[in-house]
Amino acid sequence: MIGKLGQASISKPGRMTAAALAFIFIGAGCIFAVRPALAADIPGINKIVYALSPAVEPSQEVQDNIAETIQGVLSQFISNATWKVGVRFKSGEDWELNEDTLLAAYYLHFEAASAELINAGKPFALANVAVKHVETEQKGFRYAATVTYDILVGGEYYVTETANAQLEESAKGIYITSLNIISEGFEAYKEYLAEYDRLEHSGGTLDENIATYNAFLIARQSALHELEQRQQAASGTEISRDEQLEELAAELCYRYWSATKEPDMRDIMERNDDTELWFLTVKIRAELFPPTRAQKGYADITEIINETDEQITALVYVKTIIDGGVGQTIRLTYRLTDGKYKIVAYFNPWDDGLDQNLQQYAEQYIKQGMRRSEANQKAYEKARAGVIERLKFLENLNNKA
Repeated sequence: MIGKLGQASISKPGRMTAAALAFIFIGAGCIFAVRPALAADIPGINKIVYALSPAVEPSQEVQDNIAETIQGVLSQFISNATWKVGVRFKSGEDWELNEDTLLAAYYLHFEAASAELINAGKPFALANVAVKHVETEQKGFRYAATVTYDILVGGEYYVTETANAQLEESAKGIYITSLNIISEGFEAYKEYLAEYDRLEHSGGTLDENIATYNAFLIARQSALHELEQRQQAASGTEISRDEQLEELAAELCYRYWSATKEPDMRDIMERNDDTELWFLTVKIRAELFPPTRAQKGYADITEIINETDEQITALVYVKTIIDGGVGQTIRLTYRLTDGKYKIVAYFNPWDDGLDQNLQQYAEQYIKQGMRRSEANQKAYEKARAGVIERLKFLENLNNKA
């Protein structure tokens, strides 16, 4: 059928579709003309405008708005809450919650916590950011910005950093969609977080895992800071008896966690029936488990249980620095020989399954009539076999998965 002027006639459904499309484009055009940012909230319009728009330098007013937005968000990240617990971030009007922004948020929060410790307790709530320079480019409703800023803690300068930010404009204003900090520290932070997540907390949400990781990092930083303060206080002064005993306990725990083979302990501990299980526990860990990154921490005597001129038994709290710190209370017996203390006995110092098993097996064999040295060796063999069996079970489980 041919219509007037030789044009093909259009069916009624076709005319309705064309009218609807025209209405959409006319409506979007009106919105864009009156309030351009509203068009960014219409599905598809944002992408079309971005694809068709040239890259330009935004007005000074927009650049100032972007700088103010970035400064506010960064300051919010580093002063969100107390550094002693894992902070949980939520999207705000000025930023979108996603993997990029979460990583930057937690990293900046950790940086501020580290600065608070380094600066000897400056008020953490006063940590903020001062933007020094911003370069921006606009394409449609989207902006790319490179920002240089100072982190301030308690009003004092801490560090200068640079970050790349992606922003979008909506009816509510400009907000950050991506943030990448340009520093070796941030790259290392992301790598360590990925490894931590894989080994320790796989299965949780990204926010939960990063919050937990930050809590560990900050606890570790706090332990290091406390250790440094103790060392500074002790420098230049004569070491007391209790400090000698605490130093031996700290060294004992450090060698336990860092051992890659059975260590030579002759300088700090005798090898006898009362210390043999310690050596056997370390031997199993060194043989069957990967090495642990550990740093020597500190110790405090919490109670003197028994004391003579030559021997002291005490409860000692030890903090070894491993992924945030391992704190444990141990019972040690020290003996004074030629003016120097050595550890001659310990009781259940390691609160993990391996040591518990060794202790229990040894006690069972002793009750069966074995001598202490023989019971210790049998306990080692049984505990080692149990570890191997569990490791094989986990390996088979992973292979099936």
